[in-house]
Amino acid sequence: MIECGCEKFVSRLKGRSFQEFARRGKYLLFEMEDVILVSHLRMEGKYYVVDPSMPTDRHTHVIFVLSDGRQLRYHDTRKFGRMDLLEKGADLTHFHDLGPEPFDEVFNGSYVYESLKKRKAPLKSCLLDQTFTAGIGNIYADEILSACGLRPARSASRITRKNADDIAAKTKEILAAAIAMGGTTIRSYTSSLG
Repeated sequence: MIECGCEKFVSRLKGRSFQEFARRGKYLLFEMEDVILVSHLRMEGKYYVVDPSMPTDRHTHVIFVLSDGRQLRYHDTRKFGRMDLLEKGADLTHFHDLGPEPFDEVFNGSYVYESLKKRKAPLKSCLLDQTFTAGIGNIYADEILSACGLRPARSASRITRKNADDIAAKTKEILAAAIAMGGTTIRSYTSSLG
């Protein structure tokens, strides 16, 4: 993480252009020439691409001017969202101690079983633990466990190998279906297309 205040943050981004876009868990990654802007939207953060003539409001906190004259605006009513800078090429494998992505090959029944068999925490808490797997939120943890026929409060240490296989498979299945449907979010959500 690059430690910097607001002025240094702006100076590290000024004059740079977006090269690639990616995601790690719930973090958006905006790769530039020499830095990566890491953004976590939290509850209500949103990005919009708009014409600069569009008025800003008090919840617009960051504005990027794009090469075509439009603006990429970050809007966050609650101010829960976070932005950080990383040096380009930073290893994101264990960024913020994030576990594997649900679609990674390593996230399989064996991984789930070995990771959970000694944990006494409730299954739902384990699915929400981003060090176990990156990106699962409250709604999907419930959906996954329901599809597996497992109680959210059940101790993780009590799962069987079949339960672990089911959790891995249903996680991939449910998240793939959710992505295809455009996801699930709170009522204030709007897509980048409005």
